[in-house]
Amino acid sequence: ACLEANAHSDLTWIQDKIFTPGCAGFSACHKGAAREAGGLNLETGMSHATLVGKASGLFPQFQLVKPSDPANSYLMIVLGHVAGPIDNKSGTMPYNSALLCVEKRRAVERWIMAGAPAN
Repeated sequence: ACLEANAHSDLTWIQDKIFTPGCAGFSACHKGAAREAGGLNLETGMSHATLVGKASGLFPQFQLVKPSDPANSYLMIVLGHVAGPIDNKSGTMPYNSALLCVEKRRAVERWIMAGAPAN
């Protein structure tokens, strides 16, 4: 899926290959009410509404996804793709896992650069 990511910048692919298996696939993470994850539901049909234009609960000076601005999107910080104010408590995502491959992180970056459309 890493090499496949080079051809994508759409939320549908990001949802299917990143959010659903790595973020929303576990009840303790970004699924349903997501109480352990700041209420951030990344299930299919929910991720766009809960990410785009919403302030980060940990660092409200950042939007979770700021359309056309990946450097100021907390999602890119928490994925370890751009520098930002991550503390030892929050760490990078996916939780307790290696960073996503750079190709997947770049697919998310391209989606944000394109204005973070809901496609």
